[in-house]
Amino acid sequence: MERTDIINMLIDKFNYQSYLEIGIAEPEFNFMRINCKYKECVDPYEPNIGNDCGYDLSIKKYIEDNILTYKMTSDEFFEMCPPDKKYDIIFIDGLHFEEQVSRDIINSFKHLNKGGCIVVHDCLPADEDAQDENRHTLVWNGSVWKVIPMLREQNITYFVVDTDCGCGILQYDGDSNDLYYPPKADYNFYQVFSSKTIRDTVMHVITPGEFIGIMQPEQPV
Repeated sequence: MERTDIINMLIDKFNYQSYLEIGIAEPEFNFMRINCKYKECVDPYEPNIGNDCGYDLSIKKYIEDNILTYKMTSDEFFEMCPPDKKYDIIFIDGLHFEEQVSRDIINSFKHLNKGGCIVVHDCLPADEDAQDENRHTLVWNGSVWKVIPMLREQNITYFVVDTDCGCGILQYDGDSNDLYYPPKADYNFYQVFSSKTIRDTVMHVITPGEFIGIMQPEQPV
C-alpha cells in the first residue's frame, strides 16, 4: 500500500471533491494518480539546484504543461491564499523539517473543509539517520515525525498507517482559528522508536489491514 492508495481510498469513502498536494516531487509518482475532481499542487521548484535529472526534469515538464498550480513555497501559498479557499483533503510532503511541517499542518487545517482530513508523509523514519535534518542518507524522512505527538495538545486526532514511510492521517473537529504552531518537540528519536510498542503507542500506528478495515462501508445493524 502506497500513499496514493491511502489518499484515493479516503477520497472514495468520503466523496471528497477537492485535493491539495504540498510538495509534488515527481508528479507521476503520486499527484497524477490521485482520483479527485479538483486537484491543485504547490512546489517552489528551483531549476539548476544541482539535481539535473529525475526531480528537476519531472517538475519542469509539469510547469511547462501548466500542471504545477502554485510555483512557490507552502508558506507563500498560505500567505496569499484567501481565507475562504478550502479543500477536502490535503497531502503534505514538502520540506521535511519539524518547524516547516508544523506550519504546513496548522495552515492546512485553516483551509480544510469540515469533515476533511490531512495526510502527512514520512511519519515513520526508517532509522535514526533517516530523520537527521542534515539529510545525508539515501532515504530521508526528516523530522516530520516529531510534530505528530505534539498534536494531541490541541485535540487533533491522528493515526499513522505503517506503510510507505508512515502516512499520518489527521482530523480536527474544532475551530481552526484556535490552532497554533506546536512548540519544538522535547523528545528524541530513541525515546519514541526504541521499541515497536512505544512507537506504536506514541504515534498511534495501525497496520495497512486495519486501515482497510476502517475504510470498509459500515454494515447495517
